[in-house]
Amino acid sequence: MIDVTVLTSGGSPIGVEIRGHAGYAPKGGDIVCAAVSALGYTLVNALIRIVGSADYEEGRGGALTCRMPGGLDEAMEGKARTVVETVVAGLESVRDNGEYSRYVAIRHEERRR
Repeated sequence: MIDVTVLTSGGSPIGVEIRGHAGYAPKGGDIVCAAVSALGYTLVNALIRIVGSADYEEGRGGALTCRMPGGLDEAMEGKARTVVETVVAGLESVRDNGEYSRYVAIRHEERRR
């Protein structure tokens, strides 16, 4: 199962942690893992392109943690938050698909910035 933790601050999403493997299909053919990975790296790349940087770390076994960078002005923070919310909506769509729901778990966790 893929475990996604939506990192929040003040109740608003600021990033995600993605761990594990779906186990939907053999490695190289697992469309659930591919979808979640694509969304995770979309978050990294969109933050870099739109706000200039991303606070991210790749871990063992395909793990990824990505958060909005600190020190953004109000306008850029709003843009970054929209990017994070969009990716979270995509991850929830994968989880909420009846066929894939047992392969993705999402929880929210409050973190300090």
